[in-house]
Amino acid sequence: MDDSLLESLEAGVLTLTLNRPARRNALDEALITRLHRRLAAAGEDGAVRTVVLTGAGGAFSSGADLKEAATTLTGDLIERAYNPAIRAIRRIPKPVIAAVDGVATGYGLRRSGRASRSSSRASGSRSTAARAGSCPGWWGSAPTSSR
Repeated sequence: MDDSLLESLEAGVLTLTLNRPARRNALDEALITRLHRRLAAAGEDGAVRTVVLTGAGGAFSSGADLKEAATTLTGDLIERAYNPAIRAIRRIPKPVIAAVDGVATGYGLRRSGRASRSSSRASGSRSTAARAGSCPGWWGSAPTSSR
């Protein structure tokens, strides 16, 4: 069983916890796909009134898993896995809160910024796009039209 995405539902609040602390909750294809599917399902679930996204082990998310990205991160993967997760956050008809505790960089920062609300405590949020030689917002970019 894959435990990279933990979930709990209490009093209408669905908490989704990225659970890859050894990788600072870096998003690989399996995790981002699970996150997208769970967010889409939460939008249809009457028992869910709000969604909280958070990360385990002192980091929200270090972004895309660069070990995986070195071999598999292509435009097709971004469109097939990463962008749908961003779109699910934008389209869900319920509040989505990013509870950022720790590092949020790259795609993790982008995802936290798409939430309805964001709360941070002692977090370090930074964009590394310029140092990586990529265009800011390219990772997980999505159209900016209203929900």
